[in-house]
Amino acid sequence: MTQADYSVMTDEQLKRHIVENREDKAALRAYAERRKERDFPVIANVRDVDFDSKLQIAIAQKLRNSAAT
Repeated sequence: MTQADYSVMTDEQLKRHIVENREDKAALRAYAERRKERDFPVIANVRDVDFDSKLQIAIAQKLRNSAAT
């Protein structure tokens, strides 16, 4: 079996590859490492009293940023 180049795969391609090749532990490690390297800020904790408003603000900001690019 030839080693796939995970670095050229999109997240979706890599996830599909993992599902289709469950024995490929290197692919799973590559995906986990990719996810670990990203900085995803915590928007809100589910116990926050203002959870809904924090979430709505974050979604609105994400939409504005997407529209700007």
